[in-house]
Amino acid sequence: MNLRGGIVNITETQIYGQALSIIDWINSTLDESNKWRQGGWLYVVKPDGDVFFHQRVGTIPEEKDGKYRLLSVEKALRLLAFPEHRSSWQSRNPELN
Repeated sequence: MNLRGGIVNITETQIYGQALSIIDWINSTLDESNKWRQGGWLYVVKPDGDVFFHQRVGTIPEEKDGKYRLLSVEKALRLLAFPEHRSSWQSRNPELN
């Protein structure tokens, strides 16, 4: 699936299914010190920056839900701004944490 190449004909159910598969794969590859990572928000944005789809995935502590949601939007928009990046980590600002 290549969302950067233009409009993709994929349903929200298919996106959610892919997200769950990715979360399962990530959890299976984490070492024990990172097993606490059980969820977050998935945002898919259109080339113009409008949100196409968003969904909570997994379990998020209630006190962190708002923070995780905002970070997810910000990361999606950063990836849109830097199409050569494969991860939002590549354009992070360490000074802002």
